[in-house]
Parts: sequence; C-alpha cells; structure tokens
Amino acid sequence: MENLELLLKELYTKAYLGKCKNYNAAGRFKKYKNATGLPGILVNITLGSVLFADISKTIPDYIKWIAAFLSFTAALLTGFQTYFNYQKRLEMHDKLGNDFLYIEHEVYKLYQKFKMNKSSVDETLKQYDFFDDKYQQILKKSSGFPTNKKDFESALRSKRIKKENDSLSILK
Repeated sequence: MENLELLLKELYTKAYLGKCKNYNAAGRFKKYKNATGLPGILVNITLGSVLFADISKTIPDYIKWIAAFLSFTAALLTGFQTYFNYQKRLEMHDKLGNDFLYIEHEVYKLYQKFKMNKSSVDETLKQYDFFDDKYQQILKKSSGFPTNKKDFESALRSKRIKKENDSLSILK
C-alpha cells in the first residue's frame, strides 16, 4: 500500500514537472515569435510607407541604403521565424503542457480516492497503469519538442516541489 502511494506521488510529480517545463517552453517560444515577428512587420510597414511617400521625389542615396538595410533586416527576421518555426513549437509545448496537466489532475484524484479508501489497491493499481501508459505516450510525443535546463530548473523552483528522502514529491 505504501509503495502504491509512492508510485502515485512519483507519477503526479513527473506530470507536474512535465507540465511546468512545457508551459515555460511555450512562453519562451512566444517571446521569440514576438521578438522576430513584430519588428519584421513594423520594418516592412515603415519601409512601404516611406518609399511610397517619396516615390515622386528623387530619393537620396543614404535613404536607399537605409531602406536596403531595413529590408535585409526584415527578411532576416522573417527567415528566423520561418526556419525556427516558433509558432509550431509554441503550440506543441502548450498542448504537451495540457496533456501533462490532464495526467496530473487525474492522478491527484486517484490519490485522493485511494487515501480516503474509496478505491481498492487493485482498482487503484489498474488506473495507475492506465495513467502511466498515457504519461509514457506523452513523453514519446514530446521527444521532438525538447525543453531546456532553464525550463526544468524553473519547474523545480516551484513552491509545490519539495525533496523527500532523495526523491521529489508534491503530494502529502
């Protein structure tokens, strides 16, 4: 019975960490997307406005050079955004975070039912196996969208994580 509680605590904690890491990564990619997308749009709008306003006038050479530099900058920013595909990464990390949240929520309910003796050991173990399988499936999906060390460290700094007997735990 105590081992089953430890298994539930461990799965809950892993799901919680997975959720936090992926939400952190989604936030980071949203910043990257905005940092490359918005300036590119603003530069293109500015260039279009300035060049169309000055089309009837003779344009000095230095404005041509500034326009060329700004065009190159806008193209570079757009290229970064396209190559690194920030939008897709953001969406996938957000979805993975939601999937981990589902596991976290369901394992928490299972743990509470078990602690209140509303679920037998066999029934709880069967449901644990189901959610552990789901967790493993999510891990496989997430392999193409890794998180970084900062995402993990940020998740560990959460007030809900505490160290117990050399293992991480959230549930009491």
